[in-house]
Amino acid sequence: MKVPLENAAALAATIGIRVRALREALGLTQEKLAYESGLRSKGTLSKIESGNQLASVAVLDLLAQRLGVELLDLFVRPDADHPRHTLIDATRVLAAPALRPLLDALSRPDPRATALPFVEVPQPRDAEAAGVVPLLGLDVAAGGFDGTRADRGTRWVKPLTARRLPRGSFIVRVVGRSMEPTLPDGAWTVFSPRVSDDPRGKVVIAQYGGLVDADTAASYTVKRFRALPAPMGGDTPWSEVRLEPDNRAFEPIVVRGERLHDLSIVAELVEVLAAPRGGAPQ
Repeated sequence: MKVPLENAAALAATIGIRVRALREALGLTQEKLAYESGLRSKGTLSKIESGNQLASVAVLDLLAQRLGVELLDLFVRPDADHPRHTLIDATRVLAAPALRPLLDALSRPDPRATALPFVEVPQPRDAEAAGVVPLLGLDVAAGGFDGTRADRGTRWVKPLTARRLPRGSFIVRVVGRSMEPTLPDGAWTVFSPRVSDDPRGKVVIAQYGGLVDADTAASYTVKRFRALPAPMGGDTPWSEVRLEPDNRAFEPIVVRGERLHDLSIVAELVEVLAAPRGGAPQ
């Protein structure tokens, strides 16, 4: 699969910043890290750290081994104010004996945990069975889920809602803070692939080849759709699209011109599911 140039450049920059920070934390020069990692070339390392070269996995693995970290550690940004990145960085220096109690604690169910706003059910014979929808990862939803060709790994649930859901609806869990307070981090949401003819003002799942989203770090995003209509006779309905966060701490994503052809609106928000009161559903 080809990586869009914008995504590749952003990924290269992120990895470069991370490699340099880890190297400097160990007090290593570029020459020493290049030699001791087996990379040999200081010039190549310089290009990687400056974000001008997206290194192969094999090269990154060499650097990770010398830096004393896991390969995964080169892809995280603890300065991005994302809990998962911060957690990975915080546990990076912990030895296995210190990690095991943390893993044990995470694996134990929390009796105070909020109940889920849906009940898992067996896969229905009819993918459009009343009130039963698939539970998807946001990446699967953004790729265009087809319920008629769902694999055996698809989870099916009955959301706890009185609303009559549109055919083809699905549930995704939204991660990140860009849509707070409308969509809290971790909110369970119902989306429909039936997008309005004019989705302006609606919360949508959008996919765009030139996008690197601050929450998902991928080419799809959940944002509020704003747009300026194109003049009559144009080849796209919009002259400019703004995918706006509800959280003002985040920047909107603006798409114009020929790049509008790479933008697709995959689904539209139907409902934010509320956890049931009085404990877990039966």
